[in-house]
Amino acid sequence: MGTESAAGPISPNAGKQILDTVPGQVVLDSFGAFSRVMDAAEVAEKQALSASSKTATKMVSDRFGESAGEATECICHCRACC
Repeated sequence: MGTESAAGPISPNAGKQILDTVPGQVVLDSFGAFSRVMDAAEVAEKQALSASSKTATKMVSDRFGESAGEATECICHCRACC
């Protein structure tokens, strides 16, 4: 029993090189995947906040009038329009 395979002898350094690079690649891929998940969560958050803002503005406009709706829009969007 040695370090031989059907293709020939296996260099002890070859296995060491593979083991040295695989964990590093796994960590890099994990960070990349985490970054993509967080980017998607940020996009979903922005879409939810935008939809909530539009809904609140419409509800206030319908109930209290257009000027109250405009004020709500300014508050919801944190703009300096008022």
